[in-house]
Amino acid sequence: MGGLTIDKFGNYQYMWYADMVLATLTAVLNLPIQEPKIDKNRHNKKPCV
Repeated sequence: MGGLTIDKFGNYQYMWYADMVLATLTAVLNLPIQEPKIDKNRHNKKPCV
């Protein structure tokens, strides 16, 4: 894509804009993801025998 941009516009300015838009979009799309909490004491539990 960089080569096409340099051929059409003569510089990479629009590639920087596209990069900023895509980075912002992915950040917004990842905001609602909720990861489960990690149990910090799981290694202290005794095994069931």
